[in-house]
Order: sequence, then C-alpha cells, then structure tokens
Amino acid sequence: MANHHHHVFGKKVAALVLAFATLVIIVGCTTAPVQQMSDARQRIEVAVKSGAEQYAADDLKQSRDLLAKAQLAIDTKDFEQAREIALQAQQAADRAKKLADGAQMK
Repeated sequence: MANHHHHVFGKKVAALVLAFATLVIIVGCTTAPVQQMSDARQRIEVAVKSGAEQYAADDLKQSRDLLAKAQLAIDTKDFEQAREIALQAQQAADRAKKLADGAQMK
C-alpha cells in the first residue's frame, strides 16, 4: 500500500515541476527586452560613428525615436511591444549605418 502512495506522490511532484517549468518559460518571455534595447543602443552608436548624423539623419532619428518608444513600452510593462519596437530601432540604425557608409564611399 505504501508503494502505491509513493507512486501517486511522485506523479504529483512531476506535475508540479512541469507546471513550474512552464510558468518559468512563460514568465521568461515576458521580461523586459534588455538585450534588444542594448543591441539597439549599440547599433545607433555604430551608425553615429559611421557618420549617420550627416548622411542618414532621418533613419538615425527614426531609430532613436523607436528606442524611446520601446522604453515607454517597458515603463508600462508592455514587454512584447517593447521587444518588437526595439528590433525596429535596430533595423533603422542598421539602415542609417548602411546609408552613411554608402555616402562616404562616393
């Protein structure tokens, strides 16, 4: 009889562990997009060093505006939205860098 009780207990523990692991994964996806924000800032910096302020001001401004918008989303705990916007900021910064690099090659 004790053996049966142990088996049920084991199943409950396994279910609990699985539920907790699932919760951790879900919560993990809804944390602030620190890495994306950091990447966006770095890419903006790289674009500036490439001369984007002179050669790609619009894209550079857009990337900075998007970064600020992503920060606002983080402030309101809308982490999914912030992640999306931070990725857009990265793309805008990359465009600015490309334009700046291209303009200086002429």
